[in-house]
Amino acid sequence: MTVHVADIAPDRNHAAAGRGTPQQVLASIVDGINTGNLDALMALYEPGAAFATQPGQLSHGLSGIREALGGFIAMRGTLDLRVTHVLEASDLALVTTVWSFTGTGPDGAPVALSAQSADVLRRQADGSWRFVIDNPWGTDWAATATHPVEAKTIAGFLLGEMTREVKTTTRVFGAVPGGRLDYQPDTSSKTAIGLLRHITLEDEWLLTSIANGRFLPPPDDSDACGIMTPADAIAYYIDRVPPAIERVKALSGEDLVRTIDMLGFMQLPAVSLLSMAVKHSVHHRGQLSAYLRAMGGKVPGIYGPSADVQIS
Repeated sequence: MTVHVADIAPDRNHAAAGRGTPQQVLASIVDGINTGNLDALMALYEPGAAFATQPGQLSHGLSGIREALGGFIAMRGTLDLRVTHVLEASDLALVTTVWSFTGTGPDGAPVALSAQSADVLRRQADGSWRFVIDNPWGTDWAATATHPVEAKTIAGFLLGEMTREVKTTTRVFGAVPGGRLDYQPDTSSKTAIGLLRHITLEDEWLLTSIANGRFLPPPDDSDACGIMTPADAIAYYIDRVPPAIERVKALSGEDLVRTIDMLGFMQLPAVSLLSMAVKHSVHHRGQLSAYLRAMGGKVPGIYGPSADVQIS
């Protein structure tokens, strides 16, 4: 079963105490994060609830949960969440979701997160539901890898996928019309040239930071970066990203489970950050591909043929 939170009508009778169904609780999480309503969010948790602030790290009690949720709200971003399964037994429910979040970090750099969550909710005496365990990282196997051998295996798979994605990414770059690089679907959106630079520069930055075991400030994506055309982005990407992938491949299992501080915003094992890097790249490439037709271009095949490019 797949339920998108936008399809769930709010239950105003349970606005303070929770929601009438587990799905509606998750809809309220999206609404609270996106509107910055921390008090409304806190009403969705039992007093003794636990929140996974990072993979494998639980914060118990409402004060820790308030701090964690406040961190999301401070990034003034957008949370998108899709409920994939709800399993109920007596007064308990296991809810799994797929979510993504884009916002701005404390240093002004863009932040893009995504994972698959696994949450436990309990039905209250008034019939509403509240969180017992909120685990945003629940089913992200890269985020929960703790053994060096396990981390090395997962990293090998992720890096193989990223290597294969290089051709797809540069194919999308090549489909961007060079005469419409200032196009943006909304004033709050990046321009096409902004996205080309963001994907190109930050894919290398994320991989290099993981290989180095530390993060320096994000790269300058102004005209000073030298990427002025789709051809520039393709040349830079092909020149810089594959070597960065090879550097991460050379890391040991011990390196991959070692925690890296991402500019004070989050601290995660290297393999978890690698998983995030893959998602970051695909997320923004999908964003760029959605610009193409509006720019007068054609969408190339990405994971199969498109309506513009058929495979004979």
